Amino acid sequence: MQYDEHVGYDASYVDCYMKENPGLSVREASEHVMDMIEETWEQLNHESLATKFPVVFARAVVDSARMVPFVYGNDGSFDDDNGLQDRIKSLLFESIPI
Repeated sequence: MQYDEHVGYDASYVDCYMKENPGLSVREASEHVMDMIEETWEQLNHESLATKFPVVFARAVVDSARMVPFVYGNDGSFDDDNGLQDRIKSLLFESIPI
């Protein structure tokens, strides 16, 4: 069973980092990659507040970036096998209980 099947993340991030940093365990590489992603999100959010562009534009850019995990899926593919079509239908047409 592949690592990504255990945690729900695309293991290619971890695989790439492990190839660049031989000797790391899967856990160490995964933790480091997740820390990098978290730091980048913090940076992106901070930079979007300090931009000279209109707030509407900055928010659209950040919101577009937030959509990547939704579209990309856990298996690393853009095809319908990852349920993208079902997730989009759910997002657009199913009500959210309040």
